Amino acid sequence: MKKTRLLLALLAIGIMPVTLASCGEHSSPATSVADEQDQARVDAAKEALTCPTTVQDDFTLSTSGAGNVVITWASSNEEVIKIDGSTAKVSRPTDADATVTLTATLTYNTASATKTFDVTVTHVDIGDVVTLAEVRSNFVVGAEYRVTGVVAQFAYNSQGVAGFYLTDATDTFYVFGYQSASELKIGDEIVITANGAAYFGCPQLSLPNIELVIGSGREVPTDAYIELEYSAFYEQANAASDFTTGNAAQGDLHEEKLAFIGHTYVVNAAIIYHEGKNFGSWEIAENAEGNHWFSVPYSDKEDNSAYNTLLSQYEGQVLDVAVIAYNYSSSDFLQIAIVDVFPEGFSK
Repeated sequence: MKKTRLLLALLAIGIMPVTLASCGEHSSPATSVADEQDQARVDAAKEALTCPTTVQDDFTLSTSGAGNVVITWASSNEEVIKIDGSTAKVSRPTDADATVTLTATLTYNTASATKTFDVTVTHVDIGDVVTLAEVRSNFVVGAEYRVTGVVAQFAYNSQGVAGFYLTDATDTFYVFGYQSASELKIGDEIVITANGAAYFGCPQLSLPNIELVIGSGREVPTDAYIELEYSAFYEQANAASDFTTGNAAQGDLHEEKLAFIGHTYVVNAAIIYHEGKNFGSWEIAENAEGNHWFSVPYSDKEDNSAYNTLLSQYEGQVLDVAVIAYNYSSSDFLQIAIVDVFPEGFSK
């Protein structure tokens, strides 16, 4: 009897794992089939996915494949090809062709795959240009200059956009010409020919011919940004803003203005919005109380959405700000354009 019970116990022990294993095998095939179907869907989308091999302009990227497969992209060199949603923004090099690897990641549920494409961006020969620092050091009213740089910010008057600020790795310069400015965006890298001019003693490049837009979405170069304590900026700005050229709009170049006006400075300043009687404007100041302030002309929240977008999130804060100083009027009071804000602190 004892032997019979022992035999039955051993049989029960042997049967249990088999039963459990059998239950597991019953659910696995259904999960495996679903995964295989998802992976097959992703693989089919991967096989169908294409990308240009040689480009010189922006191009469109597929962000979805057949069967609702999601496609995301990454670039190995965003200085040349920058991914912006479904658009690959191309900035052509000026020295030699560049090859950039674009990686597409395709997903559906838990299934995924990647596919890479090597894309050659052909370079553009821009010919002979001078740096903006060379323009400043050899500035002559009436002389023609051929330069290249990135559009850093726009200047505004009562009619709208009046011109733009061009920055390269050596300096920043104001370029007057509303028609040309209206064709551009911040971040456009361009080649222009323009004449030197003096407006109320301030140096500028005037009425440019935009020869070429090399690329868009470029980071504005910060190499030549000048870091100053706010007190030093305020003192130098006041010295440079003295109006000494008479009432004529076209006048002799003011040497102190040539030395100070137009550079990009980084100062630690408070971002303030001043609500005036008829209109408001953005300002920077030495502190949140508004001491030693400079205004951004024609930056009213109602009319200038570009400045509002840039600055509204920082209103009332004290942080590093990149500004361009200028004084293009008969007023002795210097004004500024704000190029960028560095909430984490500025570093080149």
